[in-house]
Amino acid sequence: MFPGSPLPTHEQTRGYEQLWNGLVQEARALQQLHRGEDRDLPTYLESMLALLQKYTWCVPSAFYYDLPDVSLFDHLRTTAALAAVFLPRSASTHSRTATITDSGEPSPAIFATNSAGT
Repeated sequence: MFPGSPLPTHEQTRGYEQLWNGLVQEARALQQLHRGEDRDLPTYLESMLALLQKYTWCVPSAFYYDLPDVSLFDHLRTTAALAAVFLPRSASTHSRTATITDSGEPSPAIFATNSAGT
């Protein structure tokens, strides 16, 4: 979790399994709390975001690929935000194959900049 000697693979695996099992258990309990007629989607989503942060803030998002410098939580949150930007805005269509321009709104633009001056 913090800089130091790497844990043996079996200890890492056991730790990830404990985190996964805790997340699943609490997500199921949260799902049960938000069933019924009085369910509140914004509260459910905020609670789910808190659960994801609780269990994934210390899990590397791509340890197999490179030096882990981004948590799984930050990766998930950023990916979800980008998906929300590109989600069709038309409430009348439920098709996931529709494009942004199908709704008549301009397509969002993503750009990158380098503030380091290199």
